[in-house]
Amino acid sequence: MRSRRSGSDERRKVPARIQRNGPARPRYRHIEVRPVSGALGAEVRGVDVARPLESKVVAEIRRAFLHHQVIFLRDQQLAPSELLAFAARFGRPMEYPQLKGLPGCPLVTPVIKLAHERVNFGGVWHSDTAYLERPPMASMLYAVEIPPCGGDTLFANQYLAYETLSEGLRRTLAGPSGTTAAPSTTRPRVPARHASGHPGGRQAVLRSSAGVPFPTPC
Repeated sequence: MRSRRSGSDERRKVPARIQRNGPARPRYRHIEVRPVSGALGAEVRGVDVARPLESKVVAEIRRAFLHHQVIFLRDQQLAPSELLAFAARFGRPMEYPQLKGLPGCPLVTPVIKLAHERVNFGGVWHSDTAYLERPPMASMLYAVEIPPCGGDTLFANQYLAYETLSEGLRRTLAGPSGTTAAPSTTRPRVPARHASGHPGGRQAVLRSSAGVPFPTPC
């Protein structure tokens, strides 16, 4: 990822994939896309993902996801099999390495916080399954029951975080590698070489996606 000064306004140029208001912003014919913040995220409207979707509609949803990094589709009514079918339009779904899926749909993993629990699952900054040698391109969450307030899932734009670093710090991050790991759970299923209590893999601090480097989330 490169950064240059632009004229006299001293603003950093942001790569096209995280620009929100400029010529690189995609246009859509089959869905409505409304950005929800300046850093990332957009709502996708005008589509019922429980129904069979034409390839051109799926292509636009995918384009919106790649551009905004996080997309939200409100008021969807999905059975687990329908959620899985929708996910399969974007790639081959994978079984979560450490948690058991639903009995009739093992590729869909329930995430439940009971009333007496004080610690929620995944309640720290992380990128799902970043410890795998080849992490999946995305995670798909379907909210079944949520509290009337609070309990928000937060997202961070790692491209933008990297872009705002100083040149010196970016040079520092260009060389080292680090180990990503996850604590074992009730059903660890990891390669034998990572079969300690904390499965993980060694990766560059800056990974590359389509030729554009981005920080490895913690």
